[in-house]
Amino acid sequence: MYNNNKNIMKKIIYLAAFIFLSFNLLAQSTSVITLELGTVTATPGQLVSVPVKIYGANGPNAIVLAELYISHGTGITKTGTGTGFADYHALCPAADWVGNMSYSPTMIMNGWIAGDLFNKSFPDGSVMFNINVVYNGPGTVPFTWGLSNAGYASFVENETVTLLVENGGNVTLNFVNGGIVPAGPTLSAPTLSLPANNATNVAINPTLEWNAVSGATGYVLQVSTDNTFATTVVNQSVTGTTYNVSGLNYNTTYYWRVKATDGTNESDWSVVWSFTTMMQPLTAVSLYMPLDGATNVSLTPTLEWQSVATATGYEVQVSTSNTFTTTVYSGTTKNLTQA
Repeated sequence: MYNNNKNIMKKIIYLAAFIFLSFNLLAQSTSVITLELGTVTATPGQLVSVPVKIYGANGPNAIVLAELYISHGTGITKTGTGTGFADYHALCPAADWVGNMSYSPTMIMNGWIAGDLFNKSFPDGSVMFNINVVYNGPGTVPFTWGLSNAGYASFVENETVTLLVENGGNVTLNFVNGGIVPAGPTLSAPTLSLPANNATNVAINPTLEWNAVSGATGYVLQVSTDNTFATTVVNQSVTGTTYNVSGLNYNTTYYWRVKATDGTNESDWSVVWSFTTMMQPLTAVSLYMPLDGATNVSLTPTLEWQSVATATGYEVQVSTSNTFTTTVYSGTTKNLTQA
């Protein structure tokens, strides 16, 4: 009986040890800390901040120190007003670092020696610090992690894992590169051309024109009856510098503006211009009385015709000639009859 109980206890211990080892190996194999260099856009002469972010450095992966080597391309200045390491995270203040921005012409080094040497658990996406440099252009300046063992391998440490290097130790380090890329070209706002600003008597199907903008691949046109463009009657992407608008109303004031785009960037809107469309054309009058060809008509007849929409008055002529080279009566009236 004793031996049986002993064997059973051994099996339980072995099983527990196997489960513990399995969970431990699983935890180790899936443990990753990511160090990420940000990618920022800039124009030549601009002071820029490239963030150094950290993910996964929490819980059992909390870190106690780090040595970070960052290689960079040409096109930056690391000295001068505003340059250097800045905006350190509260968990790793500036006093705990031994930074060296001028480590070499193409390398930056920053080493974190935690003042209290206790593991620090960083929320995912924390910016450990910013690298402030002046971008000189003209092209992309890559920032890449130093990973070789030739004196500048980046690593982090904690109290339970001696060294966390790329693909080494119990925690894998994942390095994400970044850098500085030139900002897209600045597009100027278009200049409107036709119809002229405040033009009147414009057709209800006008062609709007504006100047070409260097670097633009297209334009956005807006037309509205409201100079705030809260609503639009046209909101259209256009590849050229003209656009034929159709279906506008007669005797209405419209406002229009244009901006340029290169597919990524957009210019400011142009100044706002306006135009007023023409009055609605009047249709010919239909005569009513006396009837055409009527005879025995009074010497003082009353002439009648049908009204015309939008007409504000009428001109009446009576002649003994169908060419109206001379008239026996010519006058204007607002009525639909003329005595």
